[in-house]
Amino acid sequence: MIFAKLKIKFFSIIYKVTKNTNGFTLIELLAVIVVFSLVSGIGTVILVTSLRTSTKTDTLTNVKQNGNYVITQMSKTIRDATDVSSPLIVSPTPTCVTAVYPTPVPTITAITVTDPDGNQTTFTCDSVNNSITYYTSANPTPQPYLDTNSVMTTSCGFTCSQSSATDYPVIGISFSLTSAKPTGVVENSASANPIPFFTGITLRNKNR
Repeated sequence: MIFAKLKIKFFSIIYKVTKNTNGFTLIELLAVIVVFSLVSGIGTVILVTSLRTSTKTDTLTNVKQNGNYVITQMSKTIRDATDVSSPLIVSPTPTCVTAVYPTPVPTITAITVTDPDGNQTTFTCDSVNNSITYYTSANPTPQPYLDTNSVMTTSCGFTCSQSSATDYPVIGISFSLTSAKPTGVVENSASANPIPFFTGITLRNKNR
């Protein structure tokens, strides 16, 4: 609104000056310069603000897309699994903790599931590269789920719990992501705040 009023005032002065056959005074010249400077300054601020907002939105969108992709891919594999184990829990200790809310469930950093064909997939929280990786029994080379050039994990963990020994296990996935290279510029300041992602998947195919 203010920008529009200044713009109208500016062109009003220009019109009067150009129609004045007797020339114009120093005050009129200074008025034109001042108004022109204000219009240019406000226009520059609006442009810079728009660019910063766009960059901030793109950064947050990228983080959310990476997180949602990981959740979707892991959930799909775990949902079809017939068994679950973790390399951090040694047999004969139960893999899944029998716990009823609000009893806390221990968080682990890796978990392995087995599909109906006997193939195993292991999901791991990679604290070295701040990422989430997976590997299979057919391909033991860890593969990153995330685009590590743009996002990284600030926290990561899995849980496996069940209300009783006869209930279906529930696998919990929880992690937080942030921009991999926050620049400290205003538009990227939000990228320093981790975005949490979490879900729970029931293994209804276990022991089938």
